[in-house]
Amino acid sequence: MNRTRRLLVALAMALLAACSSLPPPNLQAPEVGVSNFSLTDIGLDRLRFLVMLETLNPNTVDVPLTNIRLDLTVFDIALAHGTVIERRVILPAGGSQQVPVEFTVPTSKLLDVLERFRSGHWDNFSYRLAGYANWGDTPYGVPFERSGNLDILKRLSILFGRT
Repeated sequence: MNRTRRLLVALAMALLAACSSLPPPNLQAPEVGVSNFSLTDIGLDRLRFLVMLETLNPNTVDVPLTNIRLDLTVFDIALAHGTVIERRVILPAGGSQQVPVEFTVPTSKLLDVLERFRSGHWDNFSYRLAGYANWGDTPYGVPFERSGNLDILKRLSILFGRT
């Protein structure tokens, strides 16, 4: 009986530890902005650029993220795939953190976007940044998405008489 009791206690402790490693139910999405952009590599088949994301965690707990993947869509064209340089990122509770992300753009996709921009075949200057991360080292997934308009492209189109 003593052995069975120890096994049940060990199982209960393992379940409690697993539950404490999951995100809290009232978790708020971090605020994300771009603080820097730089071109890192130009090749015949692809272009790479580094984006520094400035994140602000509004939660009262740290947000541990691993396996972060991002996809950037511009003018409804899946343009680039991004990977976070660090394997593990911890967004501090109530604080900010810079997160470097390297995006790879196939040249063919870049040409598609440029052609759409040049020809004026677009409804708006929209972008969508969507991604997925794991909560720490757990398999629990945290999806995220941000979308909006690229006003800088609209200003460029006006400057070049493409309104």
